Formats: sequence, structure tokens, C-alpha cells
Amino acid sequence: KGEEYFPAVSLHSPGANLIFNFGHKTFMFDLDTYANGLISWICEEITHHDVKLSDPAGNAQVLEAITDYMAYHSNTETASELSSLLQIPITKTPDELDCGKEIHQLLAEKNYKKIHEIVLTRFNFIETEHPRVYLSLLCLQFFNLTRGMCVQLKTNDMTLQEESEALRDIIMLGRNI
Repeated sequence: KGEEYFPAVSLHSPGANLIFNFGHKTFMFDLDTYANGLISWICEEITHHDVKLSDPAGNAQVLEAITDYMAYHSNTETASELSSLLQIPITKTPDELDCGKEIHQLLAEKNYKKIHEIVLTRFNFIETEHPRVYLSLLCLQFFNLTRGMCVQLKTNDMTLQEESEALRDIIMLGRNI
């Protein structure tokens, strides 16, 4: 009632909460828990394979997905053995398998910018066919950029030009979200 709101955001370092101050009451948000939840969700989403149980070829689809998954996660010998035993080909190319391994490694390293670049150049269908995964990647990249900039500003490790470039990157990414 008649109070003025002064929005402010504080984001200092990993483990810190995202703090929103809207003038009269502070709202805290655990950004790390949210980001880790997004990573888990993305991993689940990209490794999920829908199979209709009424489909007579359902078993073949399941076994094909299993062999692809095993090959994708570096269990190539086991996947090849299973593939030849069941006479089901591994459908992913070596290039696709390497890229998949790279994405999982980058997720573990929290290198969202590189993942975003890979998605845009090699898997641009994700943007249209899996918009929630794409949006989550953008959000994670946005959080990572913002946090990195806050840490650098706090320690005065950035030049004025670096600050303006980082701000430009964050604003451009924010517009894409």
C-alpha cells in the first residue's frame, strides 16, 4: 500500500542462494538445487524412449534403445555383443555416440554454453521438437553466465570491456529465453 519496490538480485557464488529483494521482503531461491534438478531432468528427457505396448515391434524398439544407450555410455563392447546376439543393429553412428558422450561430460562439467553451441549446430531439431529441454539449457547457461559475472565483479577480475561483453552476452541470452 503505497510502498515503492526496488528490484535487486544478488547471486554471489556456488552454494549461495539467489536473493530477490522487492523493497519490503526478501525472497530466497536455492539456485543450485534448481539447476541440479534441471540437469537431472535433461538427462532423463534425452535418454527416454517412448514405446507403445500395443506395438508388436515394441520389444525390438526396447532392445534397440538399450543397445544404443549402452553404446552411448561407452559400454560399446557389451552393446556390440548384445546387438549381434539379438541381431539388432546399433542405430547411432560413431559420430553421434561421441557427441552424446561429449554432451553428458559437458553436463557434468556444467559447461552449458558449449552444450548450447552443440545443440544449435548438430541437433537443431531439439529447439523445435523438445522446447522444454532447449529452454532448460538456455536457463542453465543464463544462470551460469550471471553467476560467473557476479563472482568476477565481486573480485574485480574484469576489465570494463570484459564487463560490458559479459553483460551483453547475458542480455542477449535473456532475450532468447
